[in-house]
Amino acid sequence: MSDVTDPASNQGAPSRLSSAALKQRLMKLPALLLGAAGVLALGVYDNLKGGVVEGIADWARYHLSSPIYVLELTEPVTVDPKHLVLLPVGGTGQPAKLQNVNMPPSPTQDGRTKYIEVTVYPGLYYIRLERTAGSGAQVLAQQVVRLGKPGEPAKVDTSESQWATVAALTAPRTGGKTEGTRWTLAPSDNEALVASDGRSAAILRAALSQLGVWEGGADADKRAVAAYWNAAIAAGGTPAMKESDPIYSLWGGAFLAWAVAQAGGKPPSAAASFKSWKDWGTRIEPSKAKPGMIVVVETGQRQAPTPSGLMVGVLLRQRADCVEMVTGNLADRVVVTCIHGQVWGFRSPD
Repeated sequence: MSDVTDPASNQGAPSRLSSAALKQRLMKLPALLLGAAGVLALGVYDNLKGGVVEGIADWARYHLSSPIYVLELTEPVTVDPKHLVLLPVGGTGQPAKLQNVNMPPSPTQDGRTKYIEVTVYPGLYYIRLERTAGSGAQVLAQQVVRLGKPGEPAKVDTSESQWATVAALTAPRTGGKTEGTRWTLAPSDNEALVASDGRSAAILRAALSQLGVWEGGADADKRAVAAYWNAAIAAGGTPAMKESDPIYSLWGGAFLAWAVAQAGGKPPSAAASFKSWKDWGTRIEPSKAKPGMIVVVETGQRQAPTPSGLMVGVLLRQRADCVEMVTGNLADRVVVTCIHGQVWGFRSPD
């Protein structure tokens, strides 16, 4: 039997549901009403967004229209869509659930792609991407993309300087374990600057201005690394180095010397050594530490050619499981990373 009566016998009357179909609809009604009431009163936790959607209008707009966003890669690359991760900025750290990830045919016709289409809740995200390269798997520098209007592609910098191996990002030569390594600015960096003041803010501003400097990059990058060494030497430390010297490749301390000098401070003697920063400036209690101060972390791993077992950088923020800092010479770059280890101390330039 049909659910609807014969229209010919009910001219001008609305179609009627059979008693069985009507009963099914009525059974679903309380759940629908409860769902709508829950959205209206409390918002809804949405796995697609990775957080709470505050209003029913936003929730309905996403779930009913399913907007498709386009990530436009500056350089075509061979990527695995399974390794595309979007983390909501300011969220809980849980990735957003992506739907309908698609890579349209690329003009290169060689397996590389220029665009990635994805259905996800609009917002601000950190993007993580992996590619296949001659040296094995490489990951993209963590970047921020804003997904607002579906018709406006979000550009992602996939140039050669933005890639590094997983090992280089997670196991620095100075020892320890790192995570969330990036060499692009994020909205949270500005929040850290606002929370700082005085010379500490000036140090942080100088350090952030160097994000992405790569010792294997263009002439401008090589000149920047040379400037770091000049700042360390001017502080009364190591004599001029040549690129052929093994110590030249260990410029994390020299980078700190440059940042401090840019802020009008005086770096410690032998600033190229992380150990020299343990007694620099004024020791500050962890509860009073501000972004822009120098943080010294004991990694528990002492290995050649840096047996100090220390990681030192410019503090961004303290987290429960690691310390986020700006540091030099991780993956041969100036980066933001979160280092796991025992905090030896915070040092203030003032």
